[in-house]
Amino acid sequence: MATTTHSAASRRFRPYVYIETTERYPSFLPGSAATALAEKYLEIPDAVLTEPLSRQLRFVQRLTRAHWQEQHGACSSFGAITGFIFRWSEEESIALGTDGTVRDPAHGRFAEDGKTLVYLNGTPMEAVLVRV
Repeated sequence: MATTTHSAASRRFRPYVYIETTERYPSFLPGSAATALAEKYLEIPDAVLTEPLSRQLRFVQRLTRAHWQEQHGACSSFGAITGFIFRWSEEESIALGTDGTVRDPAHGRFAEDGKTLVYLNGTPMEAVLVRV
């Protein structure tokens, strides 16, 4: 009988920006949990990811400033935006303020608010935690 293993190495990590907010859990679910959770992330274009980390960081700083201004400092399901985390590798991240300035250049690994890892039939999946 064959067995399947799920290791961290088998996943393909893609850098992203996580939005920190005043609320850990969505206040309501606009359509679905996936929709609410998507509000907490900013995607980085592929072309930027081929650049050195210093250029990626400059792009992310511009991206976070623009996002904060466009959203008027709020994330509809999670309250006010309090900062951003540029997760550039599975083990490393950089914390940014709402104005894009670096708060902590070696932020390290972090646990994302409102998410947990669950197993469905032995397969790890990320799930959204909702307060009822």
